[in-house]
Amino acid sequence: MKLLKYIYNTAALFILVTSGIVLFFHFANPNLFRALIVTSGSMEPAVKTGSVVFTVKTDNYLPGDIVSFTIGEDSKNLITHRIIHKIYDTGLNPTYLTSGDANEDLDTWTLTDKNIKGKVIFTVPHIGYVANFAKEPAGFILFVIVPATIVVYEELKLLISESVNQLKKAIKNLKQKTHLKYRNINLLPEGTNKRFVLPKAAIAIPIFGAAIVFVSITGSFFSDWEKSLGNIFSAATSFQEPQPDFALTSTEVILPSPTETPSPTPSGTVTPTETPTPTPSATPTETPIETTGP
Repeated sequence: MKLLKYIYNTAALFILVTSGIVLFFHFANPNLFRALIVTSGSMEPAVKTGSVVFTVKTDNYLPGDIVSFTIGEDSKNLITHRIIHKIYDTGLNPTYLTSGDANEDLDTWTLTDKNIKGKVIFTVPHIGYVANFAKEPAGFILFVIVPATIVVYEELKLLISESVNQLKKAIKNLKQKTHLKYRNINLLPEGTNKRFVLPKAAIAIPIFGAAIVFVSITGSFFSDWEKSLGNIFSAATSFQEPQPDFALTSTEVILPSPTETPSPTPSGTVTPTETPTPTPSATPTETPIETTGP
C-alpha cells in the first residue's frame, strides 16, 4: 500500500509540475517562452515525434542549437530544426542555415534573428500525442470536462453529506434538550470514514488537461534535394496519342524466285513418221568364167 501511495503521489506531483510549467510558458510571455508539440520526425533521434519542446528567446544562437522559427512573414507555422551554419555576410546581422538531423541536405531558406522564436531548452517525449488529442472536442471533454465534473461532484457530495450529518446531530440534541457544544465542522473525510472518497490529488487531472490545451504545434519537416536535368513537363486537360516526328513508309521488297527451265509446249499433235527400212539389194551371183587354153 505504501508503494502504491508513493507512485500515486509521484505521478500527481509530476502532472502538477508539468501543468504549471506549461501554463507559465503560455501566460508569462508568449514571445519569450513557448511550449510546442513536434508533429514530424526530421529531428529524430534528438527530438522524437510527439514530444513537447520548451523554447526560450535568447540574443545569441550558435551552430548546434535546436531552434523554432518561422519562414518569411508566416508567423503561424513553426518549424523546429538545428542550426548548421552561422554566416556574417551582411555585416553585424548574422544569417543562419538549418537542417533536420534526419535530413541529408540543408534547408533551402536562410534565417535571421527575427525568424527565430526561441531555442529549445528541454523536451518531454511522447506527451505531445496527449496534448494534440486534448485540442480536439472529444479530447477536451475527456481530459477537462469529465475530470472536473467528477471532482466537483465528489466534493459537493461530501460537503452535503457532512452538512446533513451535522444537522441530524443538532436536531437530536435539541430533542434530548442537551446543550449543544460548538465545534468546528470538518468537511473533509476523516480517517475512520470507510466510504470511497476521491483522492485530493485527482484535482491534478483537470488542471493537466486544461494546461495541455494551450500547447502550440511545431513541425520538423523531411527534406532532400536531388537534381534531374533535361526533363520536360506539360500540363493539359487531355492528351492525344503521341505521334512520331517523321512518317514511316513501309516498302515491300520482292525477292526474286529461283529460275526454272521452262518445258516446251507442243503446238499440235505430232504424228511419228516411220523410218523406211532399206531393202537389201540382190546378192550378186558369181558367174564362173571358163578359160580355154590354146
